[in-house]
Amino acid sequence: MRSALLMMFLTTAHLWAGPASLELAPTAQVRGNVVRLADVAEVASGADPRLLRVELARAPEPGHTLRLTRARIRGTLAAYGYDASSVRVRGARVAVVAPEVTRLDPAALRSLATRFVHEELAQRYGLAVPVEVSAPEDPWVVPIGRERSALHVRWLVQPGSTPPREAYVEVVVTLDGEERALRTLRAQIELPAPPAPPPGVEAPATGGPAASGPAVVAGQRVRTRVQVGALTVYSEGVAVEDAPLDGRVAVQVASGPLREGRVVAPGLVEITGAGTSQ
Repeated sequence: MRSALLMMFLTTAHLWAGPASLELAPTAQVRGNVVRLADVAEVASGADPRLLRVELARAPEPGHTLRLTRARIRGTLAAYGYDASSVRVRGARVAVVAPEVTRLDPAALRSLATRFVHEELAQRYGLAVPVEVSAPEDPWVVPIGRERSALHVRWLVQPGSTPPREAYVEVVVTLDGEERALRTLRAQIELPAPPAPPPGVEAPATGGPAASGPAVVAGQRVRTRVQVGALTVYSEGVAVEDAPLDGRVAVQVASGPLREGRVVAPGLVEITGAGTSQ
């Protein structure tokens, strides 16, 4: 998107005539995914109105700030085809930019995820059973979109042909059509007990991971999860062997050595080892 805007400005650079006067604010709060010149400065009347739409940088994440100096702003204007030497910047020497945020209540997140799992169970398996979704107790601080914000839920790993007793879902925040934040929640599903067998018929084995077969199979593409301090990082890899639920498995990640982890859900591996040689 930014490259398209840059090309539009460059192809019309000859129209950028005359000096421009900017009044830079010392601080600014922005919505959306990018910081525009209009977010941090006032443009004098009579200047080219396209100045207001110039994208200066990506918006910072919640809890972080971005420092925009006069020199950086002039450099960005030059990249868009404007004669930076004719730009007069007054006001603050540095604009400190922070994202405008909102706080999502944990109870609302649990309710949204629970409703999603209920609807999926009904649609996929015809089930109406109790579901318990766990969520952190602290509010989730997320940015706000410039034009629109959206919140939706999806499976972390798509369920198979039989309903799971435990699954993970992702709550995703989308700003102006771009995914900006997600949080993973665990759902525990209370499945009905299997019907008792007729007299004289032995009941099938239940209850253990081995009884239901492997949770991942060799060659299957799986999601991987790594905990780095307070940050949870998700990626993808390929299992090199079969493994049951709660079992150990080696995974070939997109780049680097084989990694070892624990199968925490069908198709989801929590990486715990530092890596193994190939």
